[in-house]
Amino acid sequence: MALADYFDRAHEGAAQILHGYDRAEFERRLYDRDVVIAYDGNALETSEGQATLDLLVRLVARLYPRIEFRPIGGAERSPALEDRASATNPGIEIAAARKGKAATLCVGKTRVRGKAIYVGSEYWIAGVGTAGPIGSHDSGNPFGAGAAACLGAANLFRIYFGDRLERGELDRDARLSLLNFATNDRATNDYGGTPVDLGLIQLIGVGAIGNAVVWALAHGSSLSGTLEIIDPQALELSNHQRYILAERKEETAVKADLAAAFLSARSRIQA
Repeated sequence: MALADYFDRAHEGAAQILHGYDRAEFERRLYDRDVVIAYDGNALETSEGQATLDLLVRLVARLYPRIEFRPIGGAERSPALEDRASATNPGIEIAAARKGKAATLCVGKTRVRGKAIYVGSEYWIAGVGTAGPIGSHDSGNPFGAGAAACLGAANLFRIYFGDRLERGELDRDARLSLLNFATNDRATNDYGGTPVDLGLIQLIGVGAIGNAVVWALAHGSSLSGTLEIIDPQALELSNHQRYILAERKEETAVKADLAAAFLSARSRIQA
């Protein structure tokens, strides 16, 4: 069980937001608790559930050293999720959570025993909270699903470090629209699934934000068009902490080539 070897950037970020930051204490807490990512058939069989799980694993495996992937509600085990975590951090331990030390994220429509952070989405709306299962839809719209993964990861961080954060409480039942950026009752949602031709788009820079743009476009099943990816730089190991497309083995890959390969393998957008 080991933190990723590009972990120093995580320390830099944590030091900016945690009161009384201490590097040794930060790492001790990460080792002291295990992450459980629970998923059911709804999560595995819907496009939004698949997108949420994919991004959630990419985020969680960059920070936490031990994960259990737990199929629930009769779902089959998904080796692809485990492979994604290991590709992100080869030193990660994938094993059953230690008794009394589980911090659980749950994707799907199935309730689990004990306390859990539930994440899900419906088109443009991301959901997160401890109140109960949210579920995922099968729209091919990745934006609510991606935001749900980010909000779930944020709540997970609060389980570990809520006492050191300005607002460390967990969300009970929160909704955020990526269409109008409003929350709960003001969140709007409108998605007909009509195919969209983006035409020609130029993406200048494939850093942390550029990685996220490519991830989202790659998961948009109704999207087509051409994306020109412009970035002359190669990856550096320290960037892996925030470049969600990168696997550990791709330490020296050209950023534009990495992004183009990721997009071309998953979508109808020409890179």
